Formats: sequence, C-alpha cells, structure tokens
Amino acid sequence: MEVLNILIIICCLLLVMIILAQNPKGGGLSSTFGGGGNQMMGVQKTTDFLEKATWILIVALISMIILYNVSCEDCTTSQITFFITEKQSHI
Repeated sequence: MEVLNILIIICCLLLVMIILAQNPKGGGLSSTFGGGGNQMMGVQKTTDFLEKATWILIVALISMIILYNVSCEDCTTSQITFFITEKQSHI
C-alpha cells in the first residue's frame, strides 16, 4: 500500500508540473521553443506531448486511486466510524 501511496503522490506532482507548463492560449512551454506559433516545426509536437502526457497521468491517477480504495483493507467503514466516535468522546 505504501508503494501505491508514493506512486499517487509522484503522479500528482508530475501532473501539476505538466499542467503548469501548458498555457491555455497556446503558449506555455511550446511558445518558449518555437516563438509563439503552433505551426512552427517542433512546437506542435511539444503541445501534443504535453496534452498526451496530461491525459495519461489523469487516467493513471484515477486508476491508482480506485485500486487503492478497492484494495484498502485497513479502511473499513466500521474502523472509520470507531475512530470518529472515539475522537468525539474525548472532546
């Protein structure tokens, strides 16, 4: 489970970095390399790579989260309810 937690965190960090590298108006990292237009050589490939990487990381993140929730044996409803009632009784 701890390996899956680390993979989820790494995936989140990579997703944030890739999203920040993009610009909603077509600039971002691709405009740095090509001068601003999406039709210049190599710039379209950078934009395509960032878009594909974003979608791949989103699918991977959602899949890992679902896998974690399905395989989490320590997260039963009764244990969560017990934890909440125990914390409330100390207040």
